[in-house]
Amino acid sequence: MKMSEKPVGVGRAWLRVILIVALIVKVGTAGVWTGGLLTAREVSAADTSGASRAMASDKPKPVAPMAQKRPVLDLLSDLEQRQQELDAREQELEQRAARLKVLEQDVTTKIATLEEIEKRLSGEAETRRTSGAEAAQSLAKIYAAMKPADAAPILDQLDDRTILTIFRRMKEKQIGEILPLMSRSRAIVLTQAIALRR
Repeated sequence: MKMSEKPVGVGRAWLRVILIVALIVKVGTAGVWTGGLLTAREVSAADTSGASRAMASDKPKPVAPMAQKRPVLDLLSDLEQRQQELDAREQELEQRAARLKVLEQDVTTKIATLEEIEKRLSGEAETRRTSGAEAAQSLAKIYAAMKPADAAPILDQLDDRTILTIFRRMKEKQIGEILPLMSRSRAIVLTQAIALRR
């Protein structure tokens, strides 16, 4: 009888160890789900048998789910904040692009207006040049047709630029007949100007 009881006692001891281990696993799992954590030291303090202590020390330490969730939440929060910053930056860039487009249109309009004004002024300047050239040619013909004695006193009263403009359109022979009849100082100045221009 004693021999048969001994194996039953050993079997019960093993059954007790298995139940304690299952209970520890269940408590550990429940602790993980509720955010708590049982360390290996707490498990060994709760378990008084040597076998369960050995099993608990061999088990890897569970990772706290809140410790895992926190960085994920922080990461999501950072990503959301970064997305908001990027959206604000994109909106600012769109507003700048719209302002630049308006300014570009304004500059294009002003350039077109300035080109039109430049064209008109160039036309007017060309007309004036043509008119001035025609007037100078006409005056040169008039003074060339006059007697040198009559033309010299009149030309002597005009400014150098006007006289040179007229002389440029006259023949050298005609200029040579008029210059000696002009005042001496004036004739010298005009001769020098004609020499420099040619």
